[in-house]
Amino acid sequence: MDQVVGGNLRITFDTLWMPAMGYRPIRVQVVPLVPVTAPRVLTLEAMVEMSDAGSPELVAAQRVELLPGTTQVETTLSLPPGTTGRCSLRVVEDGQPVPGLAPRTPVPLDIEIYAGDVFPRVLAVSASPLDFGELDKALRAGVKLDQSNAPWELRTFLGTRTFAWRPRVQLPRRWIDYSGADVVCIALDDLSRLRAEDGEAFRALLDWTGAGGNLVVSGVGAQQQRLDVLQSLLGMKQLEDGQRQRTQWRPPDPKIWNEKLPTQRFFETYRDFEILPGPPPRINEAEAAAAAKVPPPQPSAEDGLFWRRPYHWGMVVAVGPQTVWPGTQIGWRWMLNALGPERLLWDRRHGVSVIEDNAEFWNFLVPGVGVAPVVTFEVLITLFVLAVGPVNYFLLRRARRLHLMVVTVPASAALATALLLAFGLVSDGLATRVRVRSVTYLDQPQGRALCWARLSYFAGMAPRGGLRFPADTMVIPYLPVPRIASDMASRSQLFEWGTDGQWLRSGWIASRTPTQFLTLRTRPTTLGVEVVSAGGTWEVRNRLGARIQSLILRNTQGQYFRAADIEPGGARPLEPVEGPIRPDEFRPPSLVGPTPSYWSGPLGRRSRYRAYRWRIATGVWQAKSESRTSLAESRLAGPVTQSYQWASDSKSPGLEPGGYVALVDRSPEVELGVASAREVAGFHLVLGRYADPEGTSPRGSDGP
Repeated sequence: MDQVVGGNLRITFDTLWMPAMGYRPIRVQVVPLVPVTAPRVLTLEAMVEMSDAGSPELVAAQRVELLPGTTQVETTLSLPPGTTGRCSLRVVEDGQPVPGLAPRTPVPLDIEIYAGDVFPRVLAVSASPLDFGELDKALRAGVKLDQSNAPWELRTFLGTRTFAWRPRVQLPRRWIDYSGADVVCIALDDLSRLRAEDGEAFRALLDWTGAGGNLVVSGVGAQQQRLDVLQSLLGMKQLEDGQRQRTQWRPPDPKIWNEKLPTQRFFETYRDFEILPGPPPRINEAEAAAAAKVPPPQPSAEDGLFWRRPYHWGMVVAVGPQTVWPGTQIGWRWMLNALGPERLLWDRRHGVSVIEDNAEFWNFLVPGVGVAPVVTFEVLITLFVLAVGPVNYFLLRRARRLHLMVVTVPASAALATALLLAFGLVSDGLATRVRVRSVTYLDQPQGRALCWARLSYFAGMAPRGGLRFPADTMVIPYLPVPRIASDMASRSQLFEWGTDGQWLRSGWIASRTPTQFLTLRTRPTTLGVEVVSAGGTWEVRNRLGARIQSLILRNTQGQYFRAADIEPGGARPLEPVEGPIRPDEFRPPSLVGPTPSYWSGPLGRRSRYRAYRWRIATGVWQAKSESRTSLAESRLAGPVTQSYQWASDSKSPGLEPGGYVALVDRSPEVELGVASAREVAGFHLVLGRYADPEGTSPRGSDGP
């Protein structure tokens, strides 16, 4: 925690957090030292240097208003995903640094990415510091590496700790501020108090969990005595004394407690690890051999006292003991293995990496634009060469004006260049086009929406106002090459928080350059579908705000119905499903594209970083970020193959009772960032629940 004083202000910056690839929250407290008699508007700026250029490549800003009578203001300045480098903070008023404060007050943020994609980020809710020793040992068990001759990058990697603790009263109130965490641990009593004392922070924690996070709640009792309390906090309806809900809590698999974690598999690659410059690190073979002969300890009864169940796209783990700290190596390994690497690791969960190449960038470009018409250009260039050469020479010689060639040749070249430029502008246009691939989950009984989208932009002319997204939307740059290892590191970017959300003001999208983002949004909603009785039949009404192309619905009795071509606000009769449904009916087309190779560039800081990351990624085992590992993309590849399994008879998707799947023209939950953007070649899938299985809804032969 750092504090600066100046301009009759005392400002405290709290940077306590874990090295993370998601948003990085910085808590800021502003206390006027003299009474405020007139409004003051301050701008908090976090300036991040990603290279040795000597100037910030990223500036994140947020305004703070001090009204008359204000005694204290608290806010959170969050850095966008993928931020790394050296960060300093400053306070600006009326365009100038506040008098008495250094123009760039250094604040150590420790934004490290060398921990890569194999160390889970764990946030613990506690009133005091905790002992993370057993968790750290579980992640590094079996590592016998002599670091004495290792280069600084490797020592930094091995020395990184991706754990942090935060008091309950200081938890973030925006769900995206949890986005850098992979696991959040909290006691059941603290979760209950959080709901009672700070409903906004409680809702943010649940939204993060539903968006794919892993929430570990301790203190439910060895016999699940307090599991009903947890279910109530999560909004799960209590049925038959909680027995139905309890059956959905799965105990741990006794076969996986001793399986290797991703970190252990990764460290095994160091036997063949090389990094330039410097010799490879040495393995202490004698110590490793001795350790291999020691039989592993057996788990205790308390190590396996946890149960897990899905919560929307996330996972909740209920732990019997009152606390998980410090725990045991076996207990931590068992629990983390139960979650699995696809849920546990940030880049696998999201299907994108901010520190490694994303080769799948090239399989989702806007069709028809941004690609040079090679054949057309070859024909035009051939005609130009013939015209400016032999034809021009023949005509001028015949007219006895050969001296004019010094004029006609450059003039023809300028004209041809102008025509080619005009052709490119006319063919691609100046507007912004965006290709969208989205999946939306609507929990209508709870009134919650969750939307994941991949956005691919091509702007003939970069939007003058940049990109704007709501504050409840996580925006992840989807880059073919990590920014720190590409020419983008020298491009200045401005990111600003406002009352209407986040503003990617400049440097995020360039003219005639393919640009992509992943977005994840969760919020309250009234959208959905409505099943009603109409004259002895049942029909479905479209409350999604977009045309439904096709819909499959399952009633509370397990029967399946379908409808198609439903306009917004319109209705269609529901017809029973007859015969099998094509498994690919709700699946998007496969994404296939080129996989280009890159020149790493001259030796230097960036190429050294690239070589370091490349050496790690090409080991025996690697945690590869691919779209197929994404929690959302897996639902698109087979929209009912994860939380909704296909029925064994292949007749219809195995939707839960009261559930539905729909293919729509566009998703009302997707934010494009540019009001004038035109969507092309999109694919939008909606999964949801229209009724509670035990609530009042149509049943049996009377209809759905």
